Amino acid sequence: MGELYLIRHGQASFGEQVYDRLSELGIAQSRRLGQWLREQDIRFDAAYAGERERQQHTARLALDEAGQPLEVRVDGGFNELDADRLLQYAIPRVILREPSVAMLLMDIKGQRDQFRRVFERVVDEWVGGEWQGAGIGDWGTFSNGVLAALRNIAQRHGKGTRVAVFTSGGPITATLQHLAATESGRLDWQIANTSITRVGFDGNGALVLHERRVVPHLADHPDLLSHL
Repeated sequence: MGELYLIRHGQASFGEQVYDRLSELGIAQSRRLGQWLREQDIRFDAAYAGERERQQHTARLALDEAGQPLEVRVDGGFNELDADRLLQYAIPRVILREPSVAMLLMDIKGQRDQFRRVFERVVDEWVGGEWQGAGIGDWGTFSNGVLAALRNIAQRHGKGTRVAVFTSGGPITATLQHLAATESGRLDWQIANTSITRVGFDGNGALVLHERRVVPHLADHPDLLSHL
């Protein structure tokens, strides 16, 4: 049996003008992940990432630190859901219901935790079937695309291989919901940055969950732990 390591990207620049960029903490997390891979002698036969800069940058930093100069193959099936477009559609409508939300937009950095709760609620509402006017599709279509991308990798690389996939919380949630047979109307917000979810696969594309959202590389570095 082969194995996929689904790795969430390092912390992005939440609240900054450009979100799709690793923060300083995200860079440190990615490098620490690579150090741990080297220490554990975990080597990959191939590496993939979504199209987002934060996903690819995490991959490059981690693989460089691990001493594994692999080509990072880009696959849009591992992109995060289009949260920017979702928020652009949903936030004005949320403000109509709750005018106080407008104040959060004036100082996202200063009210980061409060805005995060609004952000999480909007995403969870979309997962549950709301905000379809945003034009980003639905959760079922998104999940099916993620699973198809995983099965394609499994069939491409076959038994006995180990493949790294640098992705985001949405695709990892979709994978866990399918493999753990859970029915949830929200994202798994406990998926830490640079956490690892291991999925076994055979040469026919069958997938089985081995381990979910663990952070052994941060066990001695609690200062590097983050979830958004």
